[in-house]
Amino acid sequence: MRPGADHGHAMTMSAQPQGGDGAEPLAERLARLERENADLRRRLGAAEARGSHESDRAIAAEESFAALHRVNADQAGQSETLRANGEQLRLLADAIPLFVAFVDLEQRYGLVNRAYEAFFGRPREAIQGRTVRQVLGDALYEQRRPHIERALRGEAVRYEAPMVAADGSVRETEIEYSPRRDASGRVDGFYAVVADVTERRRAERTLRQSEARLRLSIDAGRMAIWEVDIAQDRLTVTPELNRLLGFPEDATPTVEDVRARYAPGERERLRRTFMQTVEAGQRYGEIELRYLWPDGSTRWLMMRAEIVPGPDGEPKRVLGVLMDVTERKRGEERQHLLLHEIAHRVKNTLATVLALATLTARTTTDVASYRDKLIDRVQGMAKTHDILTANNWEGASLRDVIANEVELYDDESHRRVTIEGPVVDLSPRAAVAVGMMAHELTTNAAKYGSLSTSTGRLDVRWSIDETGAVPRVELAWTERGGPAVVRPTASGFGSTLIQRGLARELEAEVAFVYAPEGLVFSLSMPLPPREAGLGLDPWSPRTRG
Repeated sequence: MRPGADHGHAMTMSAQPQGGDGAEPLAERLARLERENADLRRRLGAAEARGSHESDRAIAAEESFAALHRVNADQAGQSETLRANGEQLRLLADAIPLFVAFVDLEQRYGLVNRAYEAFFGRPREAIQGRTVRQVLGDALYEQRRPHIERALRGEAVRYEAPMVAADGSVRETEIEYSPRRDASGRVDGFYAVVADVTERRRAERTLRQSEARLRLSIDAGRMAIWEVDIAQDRLTVTPELNRLLGFPEDATPTVEDVRARYAPGERERLRRTFMQTVEAGQRYGEIELRYLWPDGSTRWLMMRAEIVPGPDGEPKRVLGVLMDVTERKRGEERQHLLLHEIAHRVKNTLATVLALATLTARTTTDVASYRDKLIDRVQGMAKTHDILTANNWEGASLRDVIANEVELYDDESHRRVTIEGPVVDLSPRAAVAVGMMAHELTTNAAKYGSLSTSTGRLDVRWSIDETGAVPRVELAWTERGGPAVVRPTASGFGSTLIQRGLARELEAEVAFVYAPEGLVFSLSMPLPPREAGLGLDPWSPRTRG
């Protein structure tokens, strides 16, 4: 089949003139003229059979020749119309950005538009009349052949496949084959329409990635997007919103279901905020409210919303973002408590330093001695503060507080100083009190007691007595191997501080035994359970297993 002939044939079905402009379809006109010619032949035969006059046969022949002339004239007119319409169709196909071609029953190209030839980098003259295999190559043709065969069987075919352009780039395409039928209804080929969807697919992938990042951000930020139709009082539900509100992910809660879980007073506060926003002519609003989960816990939710008006200017929809800010609110509460606690601790620390300065002044007679003793005692208190700072001021262990003072005097064999007892955690205030007590006892032992000689020993042991209503820490400070102990005639600074100040601070009972072989100090203090939270109670030791 010649390319030119096929090209003209390819236009037939699409370029036939329609009844709207007065023209009659070619197939119908040919059929009508053929019926007229057959009628003339029938009349000629009947005249001969009747032996009609010669003039009747002549008239019938003239009418037959006239009918044939009309047939020929009509065919010539239709051919001219087809050529004109075919040219219009070709121009139209060239203007389309899609790749358009017609393939006949022999799988040869007829119509090829400009976009098609540009994609393959060949002029249409090099494509038209050639087979699909010749144009695409064996490998690509074998991939396309099942689809081509389906189209030639009369099926509409649509599929996606990559195609290599003339510049070597691989393009993603959507391909559609539409069978064409002749006047008798038989398939005589198909139109191939190819759309380059590379950029669209790239945009779709970018959009999916962006949506995935958005979902990740929403999940990580414990957020959810929501929308309420005000007129219908209907909530648009998403799995993220259900998770945030404590519903199953596949649940479909109503607006009332959500409102029923607002903490007392929050529903009215939300309504007032909404009305104030509308009355102020604003579209955007924000509020933080308390929300009750099914497990009874309270969550803080931050709601940011946009009020969307309808054509009449009245609010029609409300859409926005819901965010779980429970941790932030708890952090703010902790920060508030910490500020108060810091102020409380600073006040207590200054009061302690003032008390140290006052008591030191009472037991010294010169400025130099006063300065040295005061600095030593403040530094001892500072060491306990260092332990608390390392623990974020959540508390300190009893062992760490005592070891911080006495381990300096231990020997390499670690037999001179013994520290033994179960784990007991102290609140910050209790740790400071016990630290000051340990500092005074250690200073006394280093100057006058067992730690003042190379052979002296110190044992610090404690246990938990749980026989009473409130468990108690029973601590014993025992010195051995030092100089003989003599009961002092007057109370010194250390014993006064421990007996009058620290014992009262710890709600403890203390006792000093001045045995000749060494000082024995005992401490009995209550061990109430530590309160949860920041350990802000003034005295709260606790035990761990």
